[in-house]
Amino acid sequence: MEYLTIKNWDKWQTYRKDRGQPPWIKLHRELMRNIEWVSLSDAQRGQLVAIWLLAADRDGVIPASPEIIKKLCHMDSLPDLKLFINYGFIEDGDIMTPECRQHDVTDTEGEAEAEADTEEITTLSGKEPDISPPKPQYKPTAVSVLDFLNEKTGRNYQPVKANIDMIVARLKEGATEDECRQVIAKKSREWLNDDDMNQYLRPATLFNRTKFAQYQGELVRVTQ
Repeated sequence: MEYLTIKNWDKWQTYRKDRGQPPWIKLHRELMRNIEWVSLSDAQRGQLVAIWLLAADRDGVIPASPEIIKKLCHMDSLPDLKLFINYGFIEDGDIMTPECRQHDVTDTEGEAEAEADTEEITTLSGKEPDISPPKPQYKPTAVSVLDFLNEKTGRNYQPVKANIDMIVARLKEGATEDECRQVIAKKSREWLNDDDMNQYLRPATLFNRTKFAQYQGELVRVTQ
């Protein structure tokens, strides 16, 4: 069974070893200034906190299966692990045997649990879930879209992770490069000369998951 790790777990979740594992996790106020965090929906933020609570039992390690996480965290819907990976909350890599804390199950019990989890996945979906990382062709397309945004707005947004990952996430959800360009062009026409709205011609707004879906729906479809 494969596992994923929470990014920077040791940095943000530090405890006194002599007191054992606390029954809580730390949520830092810095999150409120994190562009990826504020770009998530309320439901996605709730899922992420639940995943962090799950990770606390194994030093930042979680199952790489959305189905298993949904069951263990009592979620109503499957978590979008690829989105959390794209946004940098989960490390894009897996380990085969997570190191358990002293109060965790024994090796034998852990192996039995992993086998049961694998059987559960097969029962629910009929196949192993796809947790492959983003395909490499998304990034060049995202860079091209960002260049188009700079061209249309006269800005100088750099192809850094905070900008590129949001575009990549929309492309992975099925948006085409042409649709991304159309959204940029339409909003540039509407907002570029508007002193109040001009500031929102930025990747964080245009490619926010909820807002982009709205802007995408405003595009005029040409019928043959």
